[in-house]
Amino acid sequence: MKDLIKHKLAVAQYGTTNSEHQDSYLHRKRAADACYSSNNRLQYYIKKLSEHDTEYLTAVDNGHESRADTLASFIKQDEDTIAVAQVDFDADQSVHEQLTGEKWTGIRSTKAKTNHLTADERAEMEARMSLRRAS
Repeated sequence: MKDLIKHKLAVAQYGTTNSEHQDSYLHRKRAADACYSSNNRLQYYIKKLSEHDTEYLTAVDNGHESRADTLASFIKQDEDTIAVAQVDFDADQSVHEQLTGEKWTGIRSTKAKTNHLTADERAEMEARMSLRRAS
């Protein structure tokens, strides 16, 4: 698990915009997106397991042994997949918490967070804009 977290953290922090504030935002956003995706995947497989459980019980009640055997195989696959998806989600949550200091909840913050440029970043941007205007 530690290696998985280390690699996911490296992916979340990959690349730079040469702006510490912008990089921080992009890294946090990438970590939140990973949590969102892995949570959706986990929830999808949990739903499939529930559906297969229901179908299995119906097949058993109706004496359809062959169908019940097939569904039992699906249920085993679902359980194995859920275990992997849970590890993936846990690792994504760990990365998110390391980058934001907060546990990912899936609920977006309603208050705007402004990342102001430093004086040096603002001066650099103004210089680039002046060059574009001169072209």
